[in-house]
Amino acid sequence: MVKLKNLNNNNEYEYRIIDCEEYNKPLVNVVEDTDSYKIFVATPGLDKEEIIINITNYILEIKGEKKDKFIKEIGGFNQEISVGPNYYLIFKLPEFIIKENVDVTYYQGLLKFKFKKKELSNKQNISIT
Repeated sequence: MVKLKNLNNNNEYEYRIIDCEEYNKPLVNVVEDTDSYKIFVATPGLDKEEIIINITNYILEIKGEKKDKFIKEIGGFNQEISVGPNYYLIFKLPEFIIKENVDVTYYQGLLKFKFKKKELSNKQNISIT
């Protein structure tokens, strides 16, 4: 698990990058402002059709696999080999965002997520009895 720290408000964000041979580790940047929460993920070399995105219980999962593959015969067996980058990322989203309301764009290898934040409840004065 990797922890990122937002220098503006000291919030910490957690994400996990799966460490295995067939997946590259994408670069990630998180930006938080007063009304939105943005995640930028660098996935160069992929087309948007090659990226699968899932959000379940505030967990964002991004998987990108290059679809260019070829078959190579090795020792009498056929082995399917993928050509190009593969990416995998699991990111824990903060609970102050509205996960159902997300704007996702992809342009020249940069995947951008923009979540709106939940409205904070108004302060309530409580009297002591």
